[in-house]
Amino acid sequence: LSSGMADDFVNGAWGELGGAAVTVGGGALGNIYRKLGLGSTVHIASSTFDFVTDAFFVSHAHAVSASAFVASLAVLLVTICLNLAAVITAMSSPEFDADEFKDDTCVYGIVAVFALTNAQLLELLPYTSKIHPKLHFPTHGLLRLALVCSSFEDVAQLCVQVPFLIFSPPSSVALISVLASSIGLAHRLIARGIHLVHRSNGAQGDAQPLHKSTAAGDSKDPDPEPTRHGRLLSAPTPDEKRALDAVAKRQGVTRNALLVTNTVRTEVNALSQEELHGVCALIRWSKALRMLSARNNELDDDAVKQIADALAFNEALNKLWFHDNRIGDKGAIA
Repeated sequence: LSSGMADDFVNGAWGELGGAAVTVGGGALGNIYRKLGLGSTVHIASSTFDFVTDAFFVSHAHAVSASAFVASLAVLLVTICLNLAAVITAMSSPEFDADEFKDDTCVYGIVAVFALTNAQLLELLPYTSKIHPKLHFPTHGLLRLALVCSSFEDVAQLCVQVPFLIFSPPSSVALISVLASSIGLAHRLIARGIHLVHRSNGAQGDAQPLHKSTAAGDSKDPDPEPTRHGRLLSAPTPDEKRALDAVAKRQGVTRNALLVTNTVRTEVNALSQEELHGVCALIRWSKALRMLSARNNELDDDAVKQIADALAFNEALNKLWFHDNRIGDKGAIA
């Protein structure tokens, strides 16, 4: 009787815990979807599913094979420790954008927690640069670390799960776990490993070129991105953030609100040097800006040249007003 009551208690506890996990996880993924988009949400969901299937396998192995249970549990615990070390390394790197993390702690904190299940999720944390437009890791070293941590989990679990699947009674839990680990490992080798092999065969250093031109007159990339020291930037620099804050204060809004505004008017009063820097940063980083009115801001040729340079990174802006400024021939040509 006591054994049956204990089993009922454990099953009830697992049910309550599972329900709470689904509720909290669903809300977390909803926040991540609103901030980072569908692709990042699917990335997190699939990585978490891989980890959850391994956890279910550990629970299943406990009732079937003591050796498989101990081995799979040890792999799971070592994986969490390795991923924790990777998270600490990423958040301690010079490229980590602490300001952006603080601005959206609710989202990025959740991403950091999910990264304990799969180090590949580290690329969703905020950084000030990235190695490639489609790889948001700030350095190849961090990419390698994430690959090692996540591949260790899959390879080690497969070494336990495949023999278990062969020599133990048929199990749907073991089969699903093997499939999830295999698919995750294959995806990482294809999507990430090829990039590292390509780099080792030809590329030098962490920096990647923004775009390549093969002949005179080639058109620029359809979606150019800002660079610093040859590196692709994934977020405004600290100086740009301070400058954006100056423009936001002038507009009476927050920086985040400024970056999603369709129309910005800085007209009538002269722009300070920091505000000019902020306008350039706004043009570079805003995907929503459609019209900028800089009328009567006492802009000269040098100021217009800075704005023109920023326009190379923006394809959304379609109306720009420069009336009543001190713009000469050089400014007009720029």
